Amino acid sequence: MGSSDVTEARPVAAQAARHPLEPLTEEEIRAAVAVVRAQGRLSERARYPTVVLMEPPKERVLSFTEGDPIDRQVEFVVLDKEHKATYEVVVSVTRGEIVSWQQAPEGSQPPVLWEEWDEAEEAVKSDPRFVDACKRRGIENLDHVMVDPVSAGNFGFEHERGRRLVRGVAYWRRDGRDNGYAYPIEGVIPIVDLYERKVVELWEGSEITLPPTHGRYDAEGVGEFRTDLRPLEIHQPEGVSFSVDGNRLRWQKWDLRVSLRSREGLVLHTVSYDGRPIMYRAGLAEMVVPYGDTSQAHFWKAVFDAGEYGLGKMANSLEFGCDCLGEIEYLDAMFCGEQGEPMRIKNAICLHEEDYGILWKHFDARSNETEVRRSRRFVISYICTVGNYEYGFYWYLYQDGAIEHEIKATGIMQTKGLLDGDDPGYATVVAPRLAAPHHQHFFNYRLDMTVDGLRNSVYEVDAEPLPIDPNTNPYGQAMKPRASLVARESEAARDLDLSRNRFWKVVNSNVTNEHGAPTAYRLIPGQNATLLCHPDSAMARRARFAQHHLWVTAYDPEERYAAGGYPNQSDPEVLAGIPKWQQADRNLENEDVVLWYTFGITHFPRPEDWPVAPVERVGFSLKPYGFFSRNPALDVPPPMDHCEPSG
Repeated sequence: MGSSDVTEARPVAAQAARHPLEPLTEEEIRAAVAVVRAQGRLSERARYPTVVLMEPPKERVLSFTEGDPIDRQVEFVVLDKEHKATYEVVVSVTRGEIVSWQQAPEGSQPPVLWEEWDEAEEAVKSDPRFVDACKRRGIENLDHVMVDPVSAGNFGFEHERGRRLVRGVAYWRRDGRDNGYAYPIEGVIPIVDLYERKVVELWEGSEITLPPTHGRYDAEGVGEFRTDLRPLEIHQPEGVSFSVDGNRLRWQKWDLRVSLRSREGLVLHTVSYDGRPIMYRAGLAEMVVPYGDTSQAHFWKAVFDAGEYGLGKMANSLEFGCDCLGEIEYLDAMFCGEQGEPMRIKNAICLHEEDYGILWKHFDARSNETEVRRSRRFVISYICTVGNYEYGFYWYLYQDGAIEHEIKATGIMQTKGLLDGDDPGYATVVAPRLAAPHHQHFFNYRLDMTVDGLRNSVYEVDAEPLPIDPNTNPYGQAMKPRASLVARESEAARDLDLSRNRFWKVVNSNVTNEHGAPTAYRLIPGQNATLLCHPDSAMARRARFAQHHLWVTAYDPEERYAAGGYPNQSDPEVLAGIPKWQQADRNLENEDVVLWYTFGITHFPRPEDWPVAPVERVGFSLKPYGFFSRNPALDVPPPMDHCEPSG
């Protein structure tokens, strides 16, 4: 990408945005960058890895009415590669001035830049040691070599301190359409200093030649297709049942705002049902993919995809009939490119309705009558590509007040080459002389809850089987939920317990339903995993958020990222993110609380995951728990167009 022209700083009228949470426009990005450049503090090698809307204070957003003045502010993380310095800057584009400018804490490394992908590959392929290592493995033409720059991690190696590093993982491709991950250049790991744009170290192990078989998965490479599939089409002849106004979505009784941020990806704001608030903000706070292979070429792999790369900026432009099906409406995403130019991703967010089977049903045998309702859900989704992996992020809204989040993981696995007869170690053989290392994927979601208001409490609920008692439980089948208040942050790191069917509920004790019980929503875990890295390992200490399934904190607008603001090369000795914030031991009862839910996948690869993996699903649900006094979906009309009521 070319750099944009430097323009004179100028104010942007506050009326450009009708709501404080509307995404930044192209004009606002240009104006904000111009204000920063006009200060004259940055070199020509200054880059803009993060430029996002500075969200106004929560109370200001919640009290906003149309026509109120809006001070539009933009939050920057600026990396000046010439000075090896990172700055945190806030600009008011409404006033055309700097609000704050400070240097980031020592050692802070912003995400890996797109231009650094190219610079790292160029540095590796021009290094004589790497060229020689390739020749000894039978690779003469480096035009067919691709190098993925993988975040370096931090293992306390003294010679790596103060550097901005990636470790290169190299592959070979027969041509531009080939799957390079089928041909890892095993046993060669170049380490690139991104400030200096050169290889500063190259580790080389055993000489392992390329595996013998391709991993093509494209139409041409696969060959013959199935012939028994018939078209499946979805039509809504009278149009969709939802409306979009800017980034505000309304469907059935749901009302919310949606945006795509460069680091977190898809974020929901001000989620309400029938005018009643449920969540102020929901979005990915961090994720990590730790690998379990202990060999020198792989032990260091543990990518923090959000904080080390930025998920939103890697969003795909979605295609109708491929990524989304039905009557679709899309939202574009506007970002600031790393050299300061606005960048639009077309069709980044997909919006549509879909049928989801039975909502509720009962057949009355005495009257011979059936009442049934079809469930319809609203889908908000986007898909991003991070190197070899794809992640699809889906929020589902249901007619009964339920919310579900699902992540669909697919793409191509990391691979390693083998010699004939090699033990693959902590990996699975997926093709001749090719293995995929064992690994995990962990996601942490920040759920800023506002169940019927800002004052909430969190309870851990266990299913309790009661002992046999001749008076109260003579047959031994009695059970009840046992709820325990999570009262302070010191006790607010919690874990799943399948033996107790554990879940958590967020309660508003200030509001009751018709039965006199406080209104609540419950967090229902789905598939999950336990972090398998040793707690004392560098990986586990950098990703402490993954050591527990649930954390609860008192709301603080500065506490946004589960592993801290700068996980790239973060120091495992420095406590950052959620565990650090919990040391404040703040009160959590009847307060503005935030849930941080961690869930994950343990991936022991299978041959069926090669050459491209079928989707693996993981997620969680939020369901009303006394938020209503009866089934809120009774008013969904019967599907008269599709079935005849009996009787």
